[in-house]
Amino acid sequence: MFDFKEKNDGKWFYFDDSDIEAGGIKVRLLPAEEAEKIYKATTKRTEKIVVDKQLFKDRIGDDDAAYSRVLDFTIVDWKGVLWGGKPLDCTAPNKVKLLKKSTAFRKFYEEAIKQLEEADADFEAKRVKNLNDSSDGK
Repeated sequence: MFDFKEKNDGKWFYFDDSDIEAGGIKVRLLPAEEAEKIYKATTKRTEKIVVDKQLFKDRIGDDDAAYSRVLDFTIVDWKGVLWGGKPLDCTAPNKVKLLKKSTAFRKFYEEAIKQLEEADADFEAKRVKNLNDSSDGK
């Protein structure tokens, strides 16, 4: 049996694997359901537009709010993060601040997300392979 309800608590990525006390970030992937919630919360329908007899529903989004919500969801926690030599609390505004102002932090975050995405893709590939291998009904 396989439970498809995913546990999405996140995974820690450490700034120095040889010294986890130096700190790190705990990140998780953004599932489609959460992405849809963010989209609905940060966009609004404006007007209907007709172009060449086709109806389009125009939407305006608040990109900054969406970005903040994505970061707030995907960055679960951090330890050992300093700004100006002082500990920085793991809050939504601080997540945005770090990603916008620190190239090193942004690259670290992006690499952590990339590793999670690759692990997720590998897991899915194995699940599909198992499905194909067992397609004879056994």
